[in-house]
Amino acid sequence: MCSSDLAFEVSTNNGPWSVPDRYRKLNGVIRYTRGDVPASQTDEAKAGDLAVYDTFQRVEDNAGVVVTADTARFAFNRVTSEMSNCCGANLDGSNVDMSGIVPLKFPMFTQAKTYPYFDTSLNKSTDAVYQGTEDVEGLPTYKFLVSVPPTQIGTIEVPGDLVGSTDPSYVAPRFYANELTLWVEPNTGAIVKGTSKQLQTLRGPDGTDRVTIIDAVISSDPAEVTDGVNFAKTQAGLLTLLNNTVPLIGLLLGLILLVIGIILVATSNKQKSGAHGAPASA
Repeated sequence: MCSSDLAFEVSTNNGPWSVPDRYRKLNGVIRYTRGDVPASQTDEAKAGDLAVYDTFQRVEDNAGVVVTADTARFAFNRVTSEMSNCCGANLDGSNVDMSGIVPLKFPMFTQAKTYPYFDTSLNKSTDAVYQGTEDVEGLPTYKFLVSVPPTQIGTIEVPGDLVGSTDPSYVAPRFYANELTLWVEPNTGAIVKGTSKQLQTLRGPDGTDRVTIIDAVISSDPAEVTDGVNFAKTQAGLLTLLNNTVPLIGLLLGLILLVIGIILVATSNKQKSGAHGAPASA
């Protein structure tokens, strides 16, 4: 069994636009994220306003044995978070049809609705269902639930007796199930908190679970949640300023200029009327 804390570092530290190189190990989970790699500077990426992130994650058991390890490159729109098959996007070096929103952040101005959320274990998107609002350390967030029933995601060849087979070796189906809860700051789309209840097993010839690979509750680190909440508050404030205060100021300036224009036109007309009505000098 692997039990650990996992920080959702990408969205909690630097928001939806840029992410520095990060390396973190938390009780059995090692995660490294590098944001805006050189591929994000290509013409194709710039044309689509795409960010490109590289990630690496490894899960170890309590004895330090590697249970799972994976790498990924995600290319996604900086505003909508919609994924693109651009710029060398891959999972473990294999080309996969990337669809839905990136599993690093939600769209800016997230709506209270269901989103197609890309699951790297399934290699496809699945529904992230809106659950309602909930405060996280005083920050209003939208809560989403991603429920994955037991689903076969591959096979592993193992000794037959390990899974109840009389054969010397047996190609065992590998099953994955997950209940992922995400708390999202809606203005920025930042994931400020997450909890994953994950189960991975190998099934035997009788179709029952015989070996447990992962049975873990993986949650955001409390310190990372606090950092993420503070950052999201700052970024949300800036977005509010840009979307409300600045347009209001622009409207007021526009009205002032309009009034000035009316005064100037009126003054000009009076001057013209005075000039036309003046008697000719003898």
